[in-house]
Amino acid sequence: MKKKLSEMTDKELRDYILESRGEMRTILDAAEKEERELTADEQSKFDELKRSAEVAEARQIANLRPLPIKDEDEKKEVRKIYDIFGENLRNAVTNGGKAKIEVRENVNIDSTDVADTIPVLFQDVIDALTPALIIEKAGSKMLFNVQGQPTWPTVGDVEASWAGENVSLVDKDINFDAIRATPHRMGLKIKVSRRALNQSNLNLYNLVVNKIARSFAALLNKTMVSLTAVAQDAPTGVFVAAALDAVPLSATPTFKEVVSLETEVMAHNIELDADGFGAYIISTAMRGKLKTTPIEAGETKMILEGDLMNGYPVIVSNYMDANSIGFGFFEYSVVSQFGDFNLIFDPITGAGENEVKFVGNTEVDITLLRPEAFVIGQIPQTT
Repeated sequence: MKKKLSEMTDKELRDYILESRGEMRTILDAAEKEERELTADEQSKFDELKRSAEVAEARQIANLRPLPIKDEDEKKEVRKIYDIFGENLRNAVTNGGKAKIEVRENVNIDSTDVADTIPVLFQDVIDALTPALIIEKAGSKMLFNVQGQPTWPTVGDVEASWAGENVSLVDKDINFDAIRATPHRMGLKIKVSRRALNQSNLNLYNLVVNKIARSFAALLNKTMVSLTAVAQDAPTGVFVAAALDAVPLSATPTFKEVVSLETEVMAHNIELDADGFGAYIISTAMRGKLKTTPIEAGETKMILEGDLMNGYPVIVSNYMDANSIGFGFFEYSVVSQFGDFNLIFDPITGAGENEVKFVGNTEVDITLLRPEAFVIGQIPQTT
């Protein structure tokens, strides 16, 4: 006796579907070979087989099992970290003492493990941080939790030459060097109203994680696109060297000048990876100029339309100098974050203002693999 679909195993359902589809192909092949339409009987049989296969596929979906228990445990732990975070944060306020915030890589947490710490998931900070970064939009590489000192080997150019059949070739030296990332301390201090501590554990956790991420993102963005060093101990941004030899622009930049920035970079034989792309960085003030300046006199098309200019994406940031246009291939820049985020919760210092503070440190560097991949166009300052 033939089994009902509801009684079949997953393997039997798969075999049933394959068999039905095989019969459907046989019917179609026979009609195609004879160069004719399906007969009424063939069409009826074909439709019946098709319906049977579709019902079997629906049964397969209905038979799907829940996710493995391990995944359910992890979800439970993620919810648990919100509760632990909220409880320990409030306990620190009640006890009137500072507490360590431990940025963790995983969710395997129990109550004794975090009795004296306020846990934050490292991935949650990264997930909140990454979309806010200019480098993420521009195509830079971002390395998190780096251990040791990253090194990128470089090889000097070697030029081939033509020579006669019996002429000795001239020796060519290959210069090997390396570019290294150097950690720079990045500190942050964020304030949260004590009233926020009354929110649900989940909302409180997300509030703090997003404030931490936004603080780091703001400083990284400023450092990345600044035309000068933002501080003595800060990493060097990608446009600092380029700004020393800026391409002059008109008071209202022309399309030709915008294209010349790309030309300036490409003249250095910049090679692009498959996933690499260039981008322009401009301020809101420069955006306004470019959106209202036609490509040529009398044209209705503007230099900047939407988020594209000269075929490249445009990223708007007020950390970019208002009179400048930056262009570069950001795959030649790498931002490295070293080790963990170290954070301290301080409910004492801001007590008079009804605030609690989060003070943290990490180490970051911005490494420029090819300085010539970046250029600055600048409107000369008038005296």
